[in-house]
Amino acid sequence: MKSLFSFYKRDGGDSTQTPAPALSNSVPVTPNQPNHLPIDEMEVIVETPNKPGIQTDPGLRDPICTFPVNQQDRIRNEYVKLGPCQPKLQNYPTTFDGRDNRRFQYRWFELFPWLEYSVAKDKAFCFPYFLFEKDPPRFPLFTTVRCCNWSRMLAAKKGVCESHVGQTNSFHLKNVQSWANLQRTSQHIDRVIEKLPPEIVRHNRLRLKTTITAVKYLGK
Repeated sequence: MKSLFSFYKRDGGDSTQTPAPALSNSVPVTPNQPNHLPIDEMEVIVETPNKPGIQTDPGLRDPICTFPVNQQDRIRNEYVKLGPCQPKLQNYPTTFDGRDNRRFQYRWFELFPWLEYSVAKDKAFCFPYFLFEKDPPRFPLFTTVRCCNWSRMLAAKKGVCESHVGQTNSFHLKNVQSWANLQRTSQHIDRVIEKLPPEIVRHNRLRLKTTITAVKYLGK
């Protein structure tokens, strides 16, 4: 017959009870730990914006000069906001140049900020030339022909990039200056007008009205 104590376990003294396994020197798991991968091993892929006529990858873009004239400024300004396409890959594709396998190097972006790289085509491009190139292109190496001569990119003599940059008055440097001018949005006419004091705006409007009135009177 069961007694009242048979329904309960004793607090101690039971040698047959198996103790809970002790935790070893394990490292506690913390949720949502940050990614501690070195930055050099992390890929940075440039996403394509959802805007008509805009393509991030330079190998897939249509030249700006092929768009209607009334759309070219808008498209050019959109690309200026995006900046050059400079994806960071763990491993760029290799290309056999006749002697060795060569590949694009991410550090070239620091040496030449105007440089772009196409993941789709494994080619290098010049961003300022893309912004202001005409049809037909003056220098197609970094635009329509595309560059993949990796062994000559930084050659001591007649390196591809240095030759492309050229001398002081080269087309490349002029395009770089035009690109810099578009980046200075604070100097654009619409921004300058917005910063004018209200009294100057009123004065200019009064002068304009007076001029219109005088022209109408003289035209009678």
